Amino acid sequence: MRGIDAPELKMPYGKESRNALVKLIGGKRVTIYVYEQDQFGRYVGDIYCDNLFIQEQMLKSGYAWHFKTYDKRPEFAKIGRERQEQHTKGFGRQRILRSRGIGEGTSAMQDTMPSRSTNGDEP
Repeated sequence: MRGIDAPELKMPYGKESRNALVKLIGGKRVTIYVYEQDQFGRYVGDIYCDNLFIQEQMLKSGYAWHFKTYDKRPEFAKIGRERQEQHTKGFGRQRILRSRGIGEGTSAMQDTMPSRSTNGDEP
């Protein structure tokens, strides 16, 4: 998906992220606008389903983060900033991922994140 990144299945919250995506598009007809192929030969594009922009939904729900290195869309950057300001449940997942070195901008984001202890449950 163009402009976002999400944890791999074996990473923390990887299964939750996949399940969120499946909930949005599983078994449904989607429209994909392909823009390019990445360095690994994968097609990169925007996905729409049921009149929803899927990347935007994944960002807003906190199951993905804006991949700023490859995407300069201001609306994605704005969602990321809003998520950081709100400290919602989804952003808590991103904070945990970044604290473990997972996700774009981990070192920069890690330094600006307030610490929060968890008991192993979802933040």
